[in-house]
Amino acid sequence: MKKFLKIFFLTAACVSLVSCEDYLDTTTPSNMDDTFVTSSPSEALKIMSKAYATYRQGGAMFSLYDWNDPLRSDMEYYCEGPGPNTKYALMMSELSVPNINDMQGGFNGSYSVISYTDKFASIIAAKPEYQAAVEAGQVNDWTHLYGEAIGLWANTYFRLTLHFGDVPFGYENKSVTEYTLSSRFAIYDALIEKLKAVEGGMYKIGEG
Repeated sequence: MKKFLKIFFLTAACVSLVSCEDYLDTTTPSNMDDTFVTSSPSEALKIMSKAYATYRQGGAMFSLYDWNDPLRSDMEYYCEGPGPNTKYALMMSELSVPNINDMQGGFNGSYSVISYTDKFASIIAAKPEYQAAVEAGQVNDWTHLYGEAIGLWANTYFRLTLHFGDVPFGYENKSVTEYTLSSRFAIYDALIEKLKAVEGGMYKIGEG
């Protein structure tokens, strides 16, 4: 019994010498900041993977109208018989009798992708590695990832205009109480300028 008590008190004394602050100050994988998620191109690529997943699965695919790019190529046949997609494809949308809220998921999901890619692009643009590459006219993983983000941002805006025409533009990652609709043609001009600006910083097929 005396031996057990000696061991117990010795252990307690050792524990008392260890500060709890070391444990309380640690972080978990869920506490990731902008610096960590862009600490390397491979980590940053995970952010883009999330953006693509949100585009394909988070509502931006417009499930009411299935004949679009996220789901299949023009070489594949999607047979739905008398379903609503067929009616849309045959320009007979009046027969589908859609609910006014049927496109809400695609609308909101698209703006989620737009906000996500805009935030990611702004983080990359602030990195010294990206800025140095741009100044030197070089193409590297950072310039390519920035271009990918802008590409998905532009494509999502483009698809919004295909479905809704004039839409709110330029409000991503801002808190607003009022907004206006921008002309789809003005949006196209802005998208084209953005895409032209990043084209030279992206890898060609087979590179990178």
